[in-house]
Amino acid sequence: MKEQLSRLIEQSGTEFDWKAYKYVSEHALEKTLSETNALFLDPFFNVSLHKNVFTQLRHLPDLFLVNLDQEWLCVRRSDDHFIIEGRAPLSQAQMSDLEIIYLDEVPKKLTTHEVLRVLFDAFPRVNGLLFLLAPFALIPAFYANLFNTRMIYNDASYTLIFITGCFSLLWFTEFFVKKWVKFKHIKVVDEKSIKVEKYLFSLLSFSRLPNNLVKARQIETNRRVVWDNLASLITDVAVFLVAYLAITAVLGFASLYLLLFYLAAASVLVWARYKNYKAYIEHESSQQEMLTERISVCGNAQQLRFYDFESSFSGFEQACQKIFHSDKRISHVNFHWDEIVRYTSFLSSFCLFLVMFYQSKIDIGVLAVLIALLVLNGRISAALTSGVSKAFQLLVSLFHLRKSLEPLLDSISDNGYARGLKIDTISTIDIKNVTVNVAEQPLLRDINLSLRRGESYAVVGGIGAGKSTLLKAIVTLHDDYRGSIIYNSLYDATTIDRHVFADSVVYLDMNSGFIKGSLFHNFYIRGVRSKDRIIQLVRSVFSNVNVDYEFLFKTDITDIPMSSGQRRKLMLYMSINEHKSLIILDEALINLSPEEILAIRKYIAKLAPQAILLIATHDRMISNMMPNVIKVENNTAALVKSSTVKVTVK
Repeated sequence: MKEQLSRLIEQSGTEFDWKAYKYVSEHALEKTLSETNALFLDPFFNVSLHKNVFTQLRHLPDLFLVNLDQEWLCVRRSDDHFIIEGRAPLSQAQMSDLEIIYLDEVPKKLTTHEVLRVLFDAFPRVNGLLFLLAPFALIPAFYANLFNTRMIYNDASYTLIFITGCFSLLWFTEFFVKKWVKFKHIKVVDEKSIKVEKYLFSLLSFSRLPNNLVKARQIETNRRVVWDNLASLITDVAVFLVAYLAITAVLGFASLYLLLFYLAAASVLVWARYKNYKAYIEHESSQQEMLTERISVCGNAQQLRFYDFESSFSGFEQACQKIFHSDKRISHVNFHWDEIVRYTSFLSSFCLFLVMFYQSKIDIGVLAVLIALLVLNGRISAALTSGVSKAFQLLVSLFHLRKSLEPLLDSISDNGYARGLKIDTISTIDIKNVTVNVAEQPLLRDINLSLRRGESYAVVGGIGAGKSTLLKAIVTLHDDYRGSIIYNSLYDATTIDRHVFADSVVYLDMNSGFIKGSLFHNFYIRGVRSKDRIIQLVRSVFSNVNVDYEFLFKTDITDIPMSSGQRRKLMLYMSINEHKSLIILDEALINLSPEEILAIRKYIAKLAPQAILLIATHDRMISNMMPNVIKVENNTAALVKSSTVKVTVK
């Protein structure tokens, strides 16, 4: 059993205390799971193992364990089948009622400081080897200084060739070790990056931040800059120390004068770099604004031809001018920096010559290692300027990480971090004394409604009356409200587990779109996994297209030409299945003919007859066909037509 659990945990990629796992007992299953759950060390997720019955859980990871013939086996989900090593694939029906063990992950509620601490803790420790490689920086100095000795001044040229070969061997040794460290660093960084992206991805649907795309992009860019600059900083510090110690071994006490120069040069470099800190921050800010502008423009590219060009471009031009101005400022900053670096290198040579001039009066032999000292001095100067520059970039990246993480994490609603209550189906929704706020002002007041399974409701009202906001509040997409929204007469909406919404709820509005990927992928992530059903539904939408393997599994859905009506029908068909018990369509039936709307209604009635159906619409035909009508007006919402009780409104 422990062997199978080990495979499950290993393939999940979560951090785990494998040393302590050796002492976990393998007697009672519940005790084994309990002891194992205490050993998860993931910094971003609360991870735990759970035992359940397959029919009681529709949401499953792609890998889990199943108890088959009194033996626990690893199962991998592939499309609508389940693959077991050494056995024939099982269908969903064959898996029914079998015991399973799966990993459940819930995001931890972390502050900006805690996320940054995790990023620093995730820095690859293998970079510590760079300190051990620092002595290899002395190779050019020692090699160059051999030309000042009589070692190569003899009749045989093989002396020079032999020495070059020896130093080349040392250089290749350094090269291959550095290469190994670098690729090990990249591998670890990639693994850690996936964990960061997984954490942000899991919280994205709970974010109320309008520009979360820009913030996520900033986090992605700057976290890698932090890791890479830390590795470079280690190298620069190590080279500085080793090269300076080598100079100290030659010059003795006189090297302290060089150290004073390096400290003074470092102070000047820090001042020159850090006085432009604000310029770099403004540059990054203007880049964000430019990205936002481009997203806006590209998202409305087809409409641009119908707008006045000069007026349309004026707003975009302002963003361009701002980033051009910051680019020009950064160019001036970099030019001055490059010149300061060059002059600092020149001054370091002058300082070395000055020290050697006086030191040679004490020991003339110091001139014999002039070339070596020049090379070492150059390495120190380069390490000093590089270290200051890398530390500056590190500081800027940390600033942008904080500025991006803080608003993003603050925008996440509390239920994004909770392992909520799980229910198999949604039977009733009771809205009790609910007041919905928008921008901290009441939009809808004192709403009392009861929604029952198997009933269909039209939600009508004027533009801006609050229909969409009410529907979002029901499924916790809008959480600024007072009162109670109770599921199944018992569970507050905010306490429901996120997987319940994934398994049991359809929410579509006018802005709903497809995820980049194939047609099959878009069906799959929405819970429709039967290939036969997918092919049948796709053919009903694309009647004149050859639905082959390429079209279904390879072609990106964004590359498939389709009309607005086809797009809407396809979205509806891939979202609705027999497991859905709450279906919310917020103006999602626009661009459909009356015949197509009736076909969709029949499809829902056939596939999910017991679902609660809510359709927000301005179409009188749709509202007339619905047995129940909820009217949103005068800052409230009420049932004005019912299939069971006649409601009169004065």
